[in-house]
Amino acid sequence: MLILSKLKSKKGYIFTFNAIISVMIILMIFYVGYFAITHNILTIHEEKRDIEAFEKSNLIANKLFEDHEFPSNSYIPDYLKFINRVRERYYTSSGNTIPGTFDPLSIRGIGNEGIIRYNLTIHSNVNNTNIIGSMSYNFSNKYVKTKNLLIPVKTWNYPSTYGINENISKGEILYFGTKGSSKLNYINISAPQSVDVVLSVNGVPFSMHVNNTPKISEFGKVINTHSSEIYQPNEIKILSISNDIPVTLNIIYSNISTIYVLKLRPANISSIINLKD
Repeated sequence: MLILSKLKSKKGYIFTFNAIISVMIILMIFYVGYFAITHNILTIHEEKRDIEAFEKSNLIANKLFEDHEFPSNSYIPDYLKFINRVRERYYTSSGNTIPGTFDPLSIRGIGNEGIIRYNLTIHSNVNNTNIIGSMSYNFSNKYVKTKNLLIPVKTWNYPSTYGINENISKGEILYFGTKGSSKLNYINISAPQSVDVVLSVNGVPFSMHVNNTPKISEFGKVINTHSSEIYQPNEIKILSISNDIPVTLNIIYSNISTIYVLKLRPANISSIINLKD
């Protein structure tokens, strides 16, 4: 017969096609179920590994930000003393760094743990390390955490001088002070074009109309000068301005001394961590 409904083995067992098909269906269901369960288990484990890698990368990123707060120990001792006075007066009396800052010139190595990415020009004559530049990276399979932090875009000392000229733009914070005993003569202020500006000088607001002709400000009423405590710092920042342009401050003291300057500017800083090796 061309079509058989039964098969007989040499041992006498008889198998029907229906039985064979039933067994095949059962085996198929078993394997489909087995692979589905296995796939789900593997997926759960993969998701768990991803979560653990994410949490670990987040901890590493936070540690990198913490380890690179300003100032690092890569600055000359005299300048560090000035920065410490800035920290104590305007930020916090505890710790050694200023919260909410990032120091691109830190000598603390980041090794293979991660990469800090930024895009700023840094000016310094008081740092013991080479200026670190920004780079571009392939962000595939990376954990990227970004914070808006204050960056020291200028760390400078002017030795043996009566005065300095400093530009400041909205968003920036300028700190300055003298090492030697010297009283402030005056601070002139000017701008490339006529603007109305409100500045905070040691927390006191001053409203002014300025143009390209320097005019003497009244900032001297609240400026700290050298006393028994050296490195007495001052803080100036723009609260509002009618046109987003920089203003120039011409700061003149009575005697020759070393004048220290720190300029902070907010910027987005990214910490980049490999999620998987």
